[in-house]
Amino acid sequence: MTLVDRMTVAAAEQVGETMGPRAGLTALLPLVTKLESKAEACRALFAALSHAIALSDRDAAQRLIDLFPIASSGARFPDVVAACHALRGWPELAVELATEETTRTRSARAFYLRGRLLCDLGARERAADDFLSAHAHATTKHLPLVANVAAAQAFCLGRHTMRREVDPVALPPPLALRFAETALSGKGRYARVAGLDLLLRLATGDDGATAQHARRIAARYADATLSALTEIERDRLRSIFGTEPEMTRRAALLKRWEMIEDVIQTGSAANSLRASPHRRRIDAVLSARTAGPRPPGPAATWLSLELCARLAPPRSSGDLSGANALIHELRELLPSLTAVSRALYTAATLALEEPATREAGAALARVVLERDDHRPENGWRRLATALRTAGEPALANQALLIGAQKREAGARDDYRVALAIEARAAYDRGDPEAALRALSLRDAI
Repeated sequence: MTLVDRMTVAAAEQVGETMGPRAGLTALLPLVTKLESKAEACRALFAALSHAIALSDRDAAQRLIDLFPIASSGARFPDVVAACHALRGWPELAVELATEETTRTRSARAFYLRGRLLCDLGARERAADDFLSAHAHATTKHLPLVANVAAAQAFCLGRHTMRREVDPVALPPPLALRFAETALSGKGRYARVAGLDLLLRLATGDDGATAQHARRIAARYADATLSALTEIERDRLRSIFGTEPEMTRRAALLKRWEMIEDVIQTGSAANSLRASPHRRRIDAVLSARTAGPRPPGPAATWLSLELCARLAPPRSSGDLSGANALIHELRELLPSLTAVSRALYTAATLALEEPATREAGAALARVVLERDDHRPENGWRRLATALRTAGEPALANQALLIGAQKREAGARDDYRVALAIEARAAYDRGDPEAALRALSLRDAI
């Protein structure tokens, strides 16, 4: 009878396609109880359920779920998952269908499915119980991937003893982010460090959105914890903030972290108050492309951030109009400064990369490279490229040398190549002594 049942369901489905969901529901609903083939009865049930959802007919959907046990022996788990997903507008019905599947199969995947749906309902305790059941069944059946995600879900819902059952590296990114955030909220020092290690791994991955989310979680944790941070946590946070690929944003993050560390090390409430306007300006640079109102007194940090905000792509003529004036003011202010902010290095690089400010940017970079305080760990290769484009090969080599000393990836090799090119150029113009000096420097690095 399977062939006859299959043709009967196909004909009823055709009714729905030609005459609309109401006719399709009317044609399919009786088949759930009449067909001998349970697989075809299930096919009719799920097709009818899709019509009930399209019609927003909750009563019809409820009736079909009540009929599910009659045809459930022919159900396939992927079809149940798809139906539960389609029923998320009626989450109670989705949970009811998942419960029927759990009763039928008692499988790890069925418990996990119901746990996810209970999370949508806000029933955290019941969801955690289902995830624990899913973990137990998956462990018994040797399903490591299901066991791992189930343990992670249970941990995120407060079952903290499950942390040791989780391999964070094997988690999908959204769940890994939740796992790390939950670990950071715990009282255990080792759990918090493990959470930061996971965030660092996610922040250095290929998924840009996940990496950005990981840095946001780390920033919130740093802001909330502040003076309670341990030395190893501060080290991990510094590494996470250094993974930001965009120079302006990375400079802002590192500046923010620098001020937080200043508060941690001094324990001064006054420093904490002074950090607040700095943080507001950094947030403004990232969100509104301006450093906000100019503060009173020395304003090198504000000038640097304002210049970064104006020169960060995409640039407009309005952004560029006052950039040269800002650069000139920075150059005038630099000799009187006792320390140079990291944001200034970013500002100099951006100024060099914009043709309209390149000449002034080269002059600013020359002054900045004379200083040796607060030099960032990365960004020297980009600065060197910008300097070489601006016709400043000597300054470019100086930047590469600093990058090599800071162990920036690729800076040492770039510096050696630049010195070899310089040696060949000196030899070609008849200056063997200059060529030997360049080759000696290359061999010494």
